[in-house]
Amino acid sequence: MAIGDFNAILSEEDKNCGNVLGKRCPYFGELVESKNLQDLGFQGPSFTWQRGGVFEKLDRAIGNVAWCQDFPQFLPTHLTRIKSDHRSLLVNTNSEFKLPKERPFRFLAGWAQYQDFSNIIKSHWHYKGDMYNTLDQLTTSLKN
Repeated sequence: MAIGDFNAILSEEDKNCGNVLGKRCPYFGELVESKNLQDLGFQGPSFTWQRGGVFEKLDRAIGNVAWCQDFPQFLPTHLTRIKSDHRSLLVNTNSEFKLPKERPFRFLAGWAQYQDFSNIIKSHWHYKGDMYNTLDQLTTSLKN
């Protein structure tokens, strides 16, 4: 299995408009075909890259027959684009794992007017080099 930004499309369906053949990399397509690899599918939005009104599926997971037999429930998820023109891909081989369905955290500007706001942030902000976990802990604290 290989996953990532291949910076190439495999078919017309991988692009919403424009010159499809100009972006298709013949070497990538030939490699996928000659090694009998297949796109492993996805859930989420169809396109993983955007610039202006052009949308393309450049990021994907591909695998061989053995991979598909060993992991029949494997299905990458196209996540939300954050500070990038690409969507991240979530790879999970555990079919029982589900993304949380809870509402996303929303910061309300009015909270900053609360007189104890800066003290609350100071007491719950513990950055130790992992921004994701730090923000997760902070938002969990603020929700409670």
